[in-house]
Amino acid sequence: MKLLLHATEEWRLRKDVLWALGFSGQKAAAEALVDVLQREEEVSRLAAKSLAIITGLNLTEHLLREDSGDEAPSSAGEGTDDTEDTGATGAWQISSPPGRVRAASVWDWWQEAKTCFDERGRFVRGVPWSPVVVVSELTRAPTCLSPVWALELAIRTRGAIQVATSARAALQLRQLQGSAALRLDSIPRGFDSLMTA
Repeated sequence: MKLLLHATEEWRLRKDVLWALGFSGQKAAAEALVDVLQREEEVSRLAAKSLAIITGLNLTEHLLREDSGDEAPSSAGEGTDDTEDTGATGAWQISSPPGRVRAASVWDWWQEAKTCFDERGRFVRGVPWSPVVVVSELTRAPTCLSPVWALELAIRTRGAIQVATSARAALQLRQLQGSAALRLDSIPRGFDSLMTA
């Protein structure tokens, strides 16, 4: 986590780092993402999407839309933060309404919301991380996020739950339904316990 937070200052790594922070689920990551939102409009949508993965932020409530009476973003700047990405962040083709993130609005929202997040906890969409929550994300989250959640489940269950995220939806659902037979509450929440095998 310390390496990721430090790397937010590295312009060459910034987009990949913002993407990874969203999956960390930690309050410190959310704080860093809000900070980036305030300072850097170029990557504000990517930061907001990552923040939403941790906190459950409803991004559409914090967009400055072209059809509003507010000042509209120029079309030339539209999409520069995530549609031209390559590598890991190239998967961030999540459809969301056009518009610029209203950083001040997100800041105000976070000042109230952050009291709900424990410094030591890990969160997915605003609720404490659990295997059940990750399985739920695999069934309802945008498919571009599925490979990360599937990999995490495979690692934590030592391969007992494996979801082929590039397969047809019907096969993925069958694989996820197989997880119902497992005691998901017994899956370790930290990776430390997996290193002592």
